[in-house]
Amino acid sequence: MMLRSFAALILMLSVAACASSTQSRTGIVDIAPGVTLTLPERPPFGQTVKVMQLGQASYQDRSTAFQAVITADANGMTLIMTLPSGPRVLSFTWTPGSLKTDRESIAPKDLSADHMLADILVMYAPTDFLKHAIDGAEIVVGPDGARTVLRDGKTLIVVTRPPNGASNLWLGRALLENRAFGYRLSIDSRPLGG
Repeated sequence: MMLRSFAALILMLSVAACASSTQSRTGIVDIAPGVTLTLPERPPFGQTVKVMQLGQASYQDRSTAFQAVITADANGMTLIMTLPSGPRVLSFTWTPGSLKTDRESIAPKDLSADHMLADILVMYAPTDFLKHAIDGAEIVVGPDGARTVLRDGKTLIVVTRPPNGASNLWLGRALLENRAFGYRLSIDSRPLGG
């Protein structure tokens, strides 16, 4: 499922006839075969977040650039994703126990807000939260700050940041490599409005 979601994002081959909106309960997301992440009722970031992100998603030999604006606090989170040329692709609003997704006509049908949210959590949530939320593997933080999701000594997912990066995980560059599902997300985050 996750592999298809990112392949669809990267390929952007089909255009739907109209925008759509869905609302679901937060739940459990597959982040690797046999490994799940339980989405919490509300954001676990412990701070107010307001960032603009420039990113690139890569799968096999294909990649696509995107932009995102993320705002979050203890009561919820909003993400708006656009293509660099400006058209909105998808947005979601996460409030306690609920995830409302608005998909624009250019959004790949397999691109899911819950999988996007799981990747955001692996990249930016406190590791103490992740240790309890991830089932089927363990998360290890290296001396350089790299986060690695391991099962039986095998690296499934790794998140790295440049040496001497910002102390605030939300700022600067981050790279998520999901080796289990074969995709990469390279993201550069800047403060929004200041």
